[in-house]
Amino acid sequence: MLKVASFASLPGRVTGLTWVPRTSPPRGCPRSNRSHDGEYELTFAIGAIVLPAGRPPRPGCPAFDTVDVEFRDAAAVERRARASRRRGFVGKLAIHPAQVAPIHAAFTPTAEEIAWAQRVVAAFARHPGRALAFEGGMLDRPHLRQAERILAAIGRG
Repeated sequence: MLKVASFASLPGRVTGLTWVPRTSPPRGCPRSNRSHDGEYELTFAIGAIVLPAGRPPRPGCPAFDTVDVEFRDAAAVERRARASRRRGFVGKLAIHPAQVAPIHAAFTPTAEEIAWAQRVVAAFARHPGRALAFEGGMLDRPHLRQAERILAAIGRG
């Protein structure tokens, strides 16, 4: 296992990043690294993976969230996977086939996100290389990159 914090930049052999939480205690044990709803309470550890995933030498090296031991509650798996996506992860590890569908659902862009991304890409095509006013706000390069990632996720980027 490599420790991300020990690198000034990611080595060339790294093709993706994930993290492993401290081993969870057995069921019924009062001590845990999870909140009451099953979320990991490790903001620093999560940030230590998501942030380096975007730094040189390969910006965009994907960061994947760790496994979720729950596999009987598909709604919980999907809820946690959606939280992973909001935190900046591009996917989530699965340990059981029942987790695949809810994880895919959580990481698949919605119709609303796709429409937004198409409008953003079109706006930047009309006004390349600069920040621009858009639907009552301002957009710049990070918004364009986000839109491009959304479209790439559905094979249109």
